[in-house]
Amino acid sequence: LSIVVTPLPQNSWVSDTAFYTVAAVNPVATGSLFIGTNVANATVILNGQRLGGANVTYSNLRAGNFPIRVQAPGFRDYTTTVSIRGGTTSTLNIDLAQQISAPVPQPRPVPPVTPAGSATPVLDFIGSLLGAIAGTQMQDPARSAYDQKVADLQRQGYALQQSVTTPSGFQGVLVKGSSSVTVTVERGVGRTVRVNVSETTTYQY
Repeated sequence: LSIVVTPLPQNSWVSDTAFYTVAAVNPVATGSLFIGTNVANATVILNGQRLGGANVTYSNLRAGNFPIRVQAPGFRDYTTTVSIRGGTTSTLNIDLAQQISAPVPQPRPVPPVTPAGSATPVLDFIGSLLGAIAGTQMQDPARSAYDQKVADLQRQGYALQQSVTTPSGFQGVLVKGSSSVTVTVERGVGRTVRVNVSETTTYQY
C-alpha cells in the first residue's frame, strides 16, 4: 500500500485532510483430519467430496463442522459430523460393521407317499400317530422371546452382528450406525423368562 500526497503552495489558504482506512485480510483457517478404520480399503467422503482412503491424515482442510461418510464393500456405511479446527489435527476412529445377509430359507422335506393298499389299517394308524407326534415341536419360551425382540429391533433398522446360546438362554448384539444394542434372554425360576435390552451409543466430540 502506498499513499502519495502532493503539498499545496505555501501561500494557499486551502487545507485538505485525507483519511485512509486499511483493513487487514484474515487468512482462511485450515486444519488436518485423521480418519482411522478397521478396513484397509475404506473410502472417505467429506461434505459430499471424496477425500480418498482411510487411515490417512488429510491437511489444509477448511475449519468448520462437516458431514462425513466412510464406506467399504461388504460393510455398512458410517455417517457422522466431524469438527475440523484451525491449526490442529482432529482424529476420527471408526469400526465398520459387516453386512449380514439374510439366511436363505430351506425347503421343508416332503414325506414319502405310501401307495394305496400297501399297509394294513393298524400300521396306517400307528404311522399317522407317530407322524403327528413328530410334527409337534415344543417351542422354547426363551427362544421365542429372543426371536421376537431381535425381529422388532431389525424392523427398526438394526443389523444382527452376533447371536450366541448361553447356559440360561440366548444373547445377541445388534448394530445401527454408532449405536449397539445387546439383547439378553434368560430362563428364570417358576417357568419365567427375563428379557434385558441395553443400548450403547458412541459420540464423537
